[in-house]
Amino acid sequence: TGQRMLVPAIWEALGQIGGDKLLRNVVTRVSRILAEHYSRRITASKPTERPQQLIDLLAEEGGLVEAGTEDGRMVMLKRSCPFISMLDENRNICAVDEEMISAIVGHRVKRLACRHEGAPCCTFTLVD
Repeated sequence: TGQRMLVPAIWEALGQIGGDKLLRNVVTRVSRILAEHYSRRITASKPTERPQQLIDLLAEEGGLVEAGTEDGRMVMLKRSCPFISMLDENRNICAVDEEMISAIVGHRVKRLACRHEGAPCCTFTLVD
């Protein structure tokens, strides 16, 4: 349980030390670092094609991720979360995930549903 508490404790300490501005900066920087890691392996240039390549990469790493449709739009369904043990009460790690996907796709992405809020999976879609 100590391991499960470590990252949430780090988020809390960052918030206590630097407040919301520091947390926002950390989320943005961590998102960029993760996005760079995956973007190096994605070759598609269209925002509508990049999510499928990201899904394939995450699946190669053992993630349960798939593409689907909701209201006629393509959505990414993340049935597993590699960041599950890092969840803090403010869901900063969820913001990292959303920003990372947006950066990789090259288009703003919105989280429609979240496992941490009782949904069966985290669901993301491109925003017009």
